[in-house]
Amino acid sequence: MGGDDLARKGAISGGLQDSSTAGPLGQSAALVEMWRNNLRKSRQLPPGPPTFPDVVALPMHFGGGTTALSAGLTGLIEVPFPGVIVGIHMFAGSALFLPVAVTTTLDIQFGAQGHWSAGLTPMHAGVLPGMTAASEGLVSDLTGWTTAIAQGDLIGVRIVTWSGTATFLLVSIIVQKVPVRGLGVFNMIDDSGDSIVDDNGNRIVWRS
Repeated sequence: MGGDDLARKGAISGGLQDSSTAGPLGQSAALVEMWRNNLRKSRQLPPGPPTFPDVVALPMHFGGGTTALSAGLTGLIEVPFPGVIVGIHMFAGSALFLPVAVTTTLDIQFGAQGHWSAGLTPMHAGVLPGMTAASEGLVSDLTGWTTAIAQGDLIGVRIVTWSGTATFLLVSIIVQKVPVRGLGVFNMIDDSGDSIVDDNGNRIVWRS
């Protein structure tokens, strides 16, 4: 027996497969497994669905020109989604986007969806929010405030008092969004007044 035969015999007895005697099925299985391993290493997960912040700001902007603000200015926000107000953030500054300290009080009022004709009522608990000799302010204690809001509600902001040279004021209503559940197709019944038809004019009957 030659040296090559001895080496081949030793490799087989040691648990290694002789490549010269391996069948085509064994080689195919090994190649398939190799490609599977390569695919696992190179495979990238597809991007997930986009995410949206749970906390957003509803901005009310006053001014923006070169003239200092004054008391009596008002603004109105229509709420685009249901949520809970968690704070009021205020910024005062100049047309060059520089902070300017002011002293001001604000009247923030609320109107329920579809009741604009009845006007607005105060959201606060009797103490007007504002800033004293500051360019930025935060109201986080909303005890006694009307904080639950729905889509279509109105929020009004009025500058009651103002002292300072700032030319703009940003009032951000910080809102925690409330997920809306149960949306979809409502139960439909067979109604004698149903006028839904298909392209051929045939009446469509919905049953619950």
